[in-house]
Amino acid sequence: MQSTDFTFSIEDVNRFKEMGFSILYEYIDPFHENISGDIPEKIYERHKRILQDEGIFVCCTADALKKEVSINRANVLLSPNGVNLEHWKSSDKPNKNSAFYKELKGRNSHNLPVIGYHGALAKWIDYDLLKKISKTGDYFLLIIGQQYDDSLKKSGLLSSQNVFYAGPVDYDFLPQAAQAYDISIIPFEQSELSNCVSPIKLFEYMALGKPIVSTETSEVLKYRSCLVSQTHDGFIKKLEYALQLKNELWYRKILNEEARCNSWNARAKQLLAFLKEEQFKV
Repeated sequence: MQSTDFTFSIEDVNRFKEMGFSILYEYIDPFHENISGDIPEKIYERHKRILQDEGIFVCCTADALKKEVSINRANVLLSPNGVNLEHWKSSDKPNKNSAFYKELKGRNSHNLPVIGYHGALAKWIDYDLLKKISKTGDYFLLIIGQQYDDSLKKSGLLSSQNVFYAGPVDYDFLPQAAQAYDISIIPFEQSELSNCVSPIKLFEYMALGKPIVSTETSEVLKYRSCLVSQTHDGFIKKLEYALQLKNELWYRKILNEEARCNSWNARAKQLLAFLKEEQFKV
């Protein structure tokens, strides 16, 4: 069961327990209107009751979430997001004759280095940073993802000529589209909210073998492959450095190693070991 699933009530949880099922509760993201919209009171109550019940296994995707949960219980696993390595390494040679690549080539007529982002587009994105990158004239921004609110439209970013918003892209095609990136970015606003999020795109970027530049949040600081900055100017400097790293063998080895260590297979093994240990205690 996931914290983001509003389908099940606490009564359902209790019924599952009475039927003899073991329950694993995955605390994925903080409860926040910018992520989940309006959150029913019954979901808050379900969350509270689950965290107090040590008969339910709990794993969290971020250190900040684990810290919150640890107030109520000792048996909690930190299990950040991960990546399907086979899926993200399947498109090393993208089809440059596809409609996507033809449009990208037409828009990026000056053949600028492509700065790529894929993921949700919402209020937690630092659009001022993206506009500052665009205004340098040194890069072409490729943005892929679903608009969760009107923040992208209101930002004015799309009025720039060196920005291509491709909209949502099918997951099967996404690794091929992301091969267009010269540099991958995580432009989250620095906030308490972003410090509680394990960005799945971080591990996808690793598997792609693309240099990663991110604003500073607690979760990205854990990884050597991620170039991190607290300021807009510093972020742009890191983009310059990332271009230098693009073909550096030692850096690509770091990306590959961190992708392997953060695969879903690695996460599953960690989770199974945790469950086995906790069941042995019962």
